[in-house]
Amino acid sequence: MNTSPRREPPLSHTIGHIAGVLGHAQFPTGDRALLRRMRPGQTPPLVFYRFALTHLPLWWDQGDASRRDWTVLVAGMAIMGPDIHRFDVRLGTVLPLTGFSESRLDRLFTSSGDTKRLLIIHLSQFLRFHHATANWLEIAQLLLTRDPERSEAIRRQTAQAFYSTPCGPT
Repeated sequence: MNTSPRREPPLSHTIGHIAGVLGHAQFPTGDRALLRRMRPGQTPPLVFYRFALTHLPLWWDQGDASRRDWTVLVAGMAIMGPDIHRFDVRLGTVLPLTGFSESRLDRLFTSSGDTKRLLIIHLSQFLRFHHATANWLEIAQLLLTRDPERSEAIRRQTAQAFYSTPCGPT
């Protein structure tokens, strides 16, 4: 009998897994539609809990903020389906190419709580509208990272890619 604690996979693996499940042709379209409609502050549908208990890391349910963050991540990724996640496409690179403004990125960087969660939903809708995808690990890190120094490093990396992209803001 194995009594060692279950090891959680890295966040990059979890994000790839979620994208694969939500984007798979066999994933029920009705479930995906319910997940797409989730918004911060609303009670998630039962299908979210089934999805969460099957596909999210054990720590997704470590308090109200964590539950809300994961609900938004799943909703945002469902909005993007079926082409959800590209590990090789930096968020900061794709945003200026799609016309995402500097002021919108600034609001995302400086927001918190349900405002930030709603802006992640809007970002998902924007990317979907422009038939663009990005590395959802970066989006997840923007939302889930609680350490101020690590959060600043993530914002700095995204901004560097944003301002280094040809055709982007100068």
